[in-house]
Amino acid sequence: MQIFYKEFYQKALLPIGKKDQQTLESKSSATHCLIAVEGYEDSKKKGYYHWRVTVYPASSDGNFKSSKPFFSSDQYVTFTDAMEGAKQFMEDGENDQLLSKYLH
Repeated sequence: MQIFYKEFYQKALLPIGKKDQQTLESKSSATHCLIAVEGYEDSKKKGYYHWRVTVYPASSDGNFKSSKPFFSSDQYVTFTDAMEGAKQFMEDGENDQLLSKYLH
């Protein structure tokens, strides 16, 4: 998986709820999810960016494994759309449905 670091906006550090922990089935020792909006510049169109939202396993102090995210969204056309996607992921995480809904 390509890591996007041209643009990186940490949006939320959320504790992993009981239902989402069950979804992990002991595959990760992470206690939290870090939700970030990432962007990279199009190689053919200068100044045009591709955006996605990525959810990383993290510890309570915010340390996360950038090389092994839980999952990433499809690409968003605009930064605003990606921020809305991150907002939805945050709401799902607060409702203990983030990993159970998106992790496949």
